Amino acid sequence: MSLYTIVDGMFVSHYVSSNALSAINIVYPFINIVIGLAVMIGTGGSALMGKLLGENKQKEAKETLTMLVVAGFVLGLLLGVVVNKNIITLIHWLGSSSVLDQYCQDYLSIQMSFAPLFVLQLMFQYFFVTAGKPQIGLFITMIGGILNVVLDYLFIVSFGLGISGAAYATVCGYSIPALFGLCYFLFVRTGYLYFVRFPISWKVVKQVCINGSSEMVINLSLAITTFLYNIQMMAYVGTSGVAAITIILYAQFLLNAVFLGFSNGIAPMYSYYYGSQDYQQIRKLLKISGIMILCFSIFIFVFANMVSSTICYLFSSNDLEVYELSLVGLRLFSFSLLIVGVNIFTSSLFTALNDGRVSAMLSFFRTFFFITVCLYVLPIYVGVNGIFLALPIGELCTLFLSVFQLFKNRRKYHLF
Repeated sequence: MSLYTIVDGMFVSHYVSSNALSAINIVYPFINIVIGLAVMIGTGGSALMGKLLGENKQKEAKETLTMLVVAGFVLGLLLGVVVNKNIITLIHWLGSSSVLDQYCQDYLSIQMSFAPLFVLQLMFQYFFVTAGKPQIGLFITMIGGILNVVLDYLFIVSFGLGISGAAYATVCGYSIPALFGLCYFLFVRTGYLYFVRFPISWKVVKQVCINGSSEMVINLSLAITTFLYNIQMMAYVGTSGVAAITIILYAQFLLNAVFLGFSNGIAPMYSYYYGSQDYQQIRKLLKISGIMILCFSIFIFVFANMVSSTICYLFSSNDLEVYELSLVGLRLFSFSLLIVGVNIFTSSLFTALNDGRVSAMLSFFRTFFFITVCLYVLPIYVGVNGIFLALPIGELCTLFLSVFQLFKNRRKYHLF
């Protein structure tokens, strides 16, 4: 899924302009909000359904699935209408200029017109795992991603649709998993989860939102910090700085995706074993998770430094200033990869254990508080490099908080 945005960025930077690439980053905070709401429902609902299945309450789990899918579709529809109705005001509020206005409007309006399917696609990735069918979620996401790449070439290069072509390619890419998920849970009646008639339960909705609040905090914080990154880069470097930080944020999406995928994939197992009170399996899973995250962290750190010049070139081959600036920034950013896996996993673990408050607190400090402080303090002393170092230092501060919460709650959740 991270590749959807990254592929758009590569095609746009090569075949449209660096201003168009900057425009995608300008409007991305609103896309982050949609992602945040969808992931909140997806992770919170997945944790609750996993717990219900562990307690052998299959009927309640099916009702929860159906209600959340309906709620997600309606939420996406409302978001799309509100944003498109006020799109000019919103893109100006995000910092767009007369040079970027048309790019921003074209890209965001198309994305938000398909917001209901975007929400469902994100939710189904979690629900397929909880239903015991992660391979289906992976397969349809890969098909959507391949389609996205092919359509990017056709729409942008062959048909000359510019940034609108990138947006159309992306929405086609995530519409396939969304529509397939709807058909699967509607017609396949042999698994753990499928659509049934459901009573509306605001208590369940509240519980799901609390459970998934950390993921919502992450994406709201990303929306705000992306805005702050753009402001700081514009102040210290100018438009080249905005393009450079866009490349680094793309790299972050891609490299952090391994930790997000692992943490979200294993989370339903924690929920299930917690619901069935199989604490020995929870401790076993925690040990395995620690080993996996350590291996991932070392490998991805080394990989990021090996391919950093290639990544920067893919986005900025036509602009030497952007290339050099993004290369320095990406190498400084890569130190966060040694730490971020523990922080992402810890937050996901508490969500899986239905402790949304601790998870949200960790996410708030990790993705907003520490980074925001560093963004405004570090550049005073080390200039533009301080902007790049904000993320690694913010992750380091969060690491101490994550370890503290694991030890504080170890007896409550029988972790070790």
